[in-house]
Amino acid sequence: MAPSKASRSYVSRPALALLAWALLCTTLRPATATPQTPSTRPVSPSTPTGYARANLDLSVRPQDDFYEYAVGGYLKQHPIPADRSTFGVDAVLNDRVHAVLHRILTSLAAHPQVPGSNLQKLGDFYASGMDVGAINKAGLRPLKPELAKIDAIRSLADLDHEVARLHALGISAIFSFGPDQDCKNPQQVIGEFSQSGLTLPDRDYYVLNDADKQRVRKAFVQHVTRMFELMGDPSARASSQAATVLAIETRLARNSMSADEMRNPRSLYNPTSVAAFQKRLPDFRIDPYFDGIGVPHLASVNIATPRFFNTIPATLRDVPLADWKCYLRWQLINAVAPYLSTPFRHEDFAFNGRVMTGAKQPLPRWQRVVAWTDEYLGDPLGQQFVKRCFPPAAKAR
Repeated sequence: MAPSKASRSYVSRPALALLAWALLCTTLRPATATPQTPSTRPVSPSTPTGYARANLDLSVRPQDDFYEYAVGGYLKQHPIPADRSTFGVDAVLNDRVHAVLHRILTSLAAHPQVPGSNLQKLGDFYASGMDVGAINKAGLRPLKPELAKIDAIRSLADLDHEVARLHALGISAIFSFGPDQDCKNPQQVIGEFSQSGLTLPDRDYYVLNDADKQRVRKAFVQHVTRMFELMGDPSARASSQAATVLAIETRLARNSMSADEMRNPRSLYNPTSVAAFQKRLPDFRIDPYFDGIGVPHLASVNIATPRFFNTIPATLRDVPLADWKCYLRWQLINAVAPYLSTPFRHEDFAFNGRVMTGAKQPLPRWQRVVAWTDEYLGDPLGQQFVKRCFPPAAKAR
């Protein structure tokens, strides 16, 4: 099961970091050990050094718009591709890494590997991700067991249990929990509860009423409606459930800290005992939650967003269980839509790609599957990358 969208970034990867290091070694250092003597040739003030002159826009005076002067030429030469929302040298480096990983994975997928080995896992994972025919044939079937568990919720205790199940799958419904560094003890990592449960980037998308936020909310409701329809709900029911999802997420957002407030580290450091925290959450059983996500029973935790958790008891009681089930169905399908059949993938990109980022088309399938393989099997894939691209000679250099 894939984690939530928030965890899908693949900008910083072991393979990417290693290639960046190798590129620096080969492009910035001299080819021999002979010391390099700086040139004594006079440099004209009108002759830029250390960068490509073609990247400048000399039609712009630097005192009028220094950014356009410095990089205007580069921007004109490198328009943002249709499958990206941003572009730059980091994207070029990332693409180079993915090209190498692609060659590794296609080779592993094309040849039998030792059963149970990391090489077989890598090849099988990549091959299964590229098998669009099998994915389309499966449709929603892989999610049926999880959807049945959500449908079986009959009490707040059942809701607690299902939230823990989703959290164990990497889906932060209602709130989030995970390890974090103790801000006042660099030797200690602590468990931390924090606000979460929103689909849109932050609370402002739910509570502000400027034209852009209203546009996004309208598109969001239409998107959720279409996703529920793809799950088999009649149009009227899908529309009603989309409104329910927005209402619950809006309530969670109103109780959340703003992005500005979250920038104050002091406000995010609120250690407390689990016993004291449990008294504040009478309808949520923390120890069974720890069991559900596979974490030892902790004696103390950090509550990063106390105001949010102070409102959770009333939120749990006020929202009907039927609405909670609707919300959890959405959290589940939203998290895994990119990995499902073509209709789900297209609808997911229509909102999260076109509406939210401005990208005009998705990345090629192979690039997405390479990124997912790197995300979920990064260590064994990184080992193969090092073996092929970072031999002992490179390390010695």
